[in-house]
Amino acid sequence: MAVITKVDVSVTAIQLIAANGDRRAVTFVNRGTANVYISSSSTVTATTGLTVRPQEAVTFNADPSEFWAIAASGTQSVEVAEI
Repeated sequence: MAVITKVDVSVTAIQLIAANGDRRAVTFVNRGTANVYISSSSTVTATTGLTVRPQEAVTFNADPSEFWAIAASGTQSVEVAEI
């Protein structure tokens, strides 16, 4: 069963989810109105992160990494579903 949390992402990098060796998959859904950039690095930027556009999602399968995010502007809501 998936564990779903919501994280408010702003223009300062924030950890979305901690590393977890038992993780089978994790999905991030940008529920905001501006792009969000996701990376396994705490120094994520708009240049180094994977772009997730508003109302879009990205899934990482079998990746135990921690994930961080930063918003292009304002504060954006990101849903995190971990399996």
